[in-house]
Amino acid sequence: MILALDAGGRTLAILASGLDIIYPADNTGLARRIVESGQGALITEFPLGVKPDMRNFPARNRIISGMSLGVLITEAPQNKGATQYQEGCNIPQTLDHVLFSRQ
Repeated sequence: MILALDAGGRTLAILASGLDIIYPADNTGLARRIVESGQGALITEFPLGVKPDMRNFPARNRIISGMSLGVLITEAPQNKGATQYQEGCNIPQTLDHVLFSRQ
């Protein structure tokens, strides 16, 4: 996201919390920059005051999946948030293994 902003591009941050709670907190400056620059937006379906909770991340991932033409998941636990909305193909090995295998 930082590189997109630095290059004058646009970016969207999809949150698993209310707009008033940035998670992780280290991303507060980035969230402020996205909004104040006019180069992007923060998006959530949760009301103000909702804290990030592991049950919120599948909903966040659903939004990301719905907004995307495609999502490449390179590594994720089976049947967890990132893989719940997968369709088509996946990579059965970690990206490390695919790129740096010494076969």
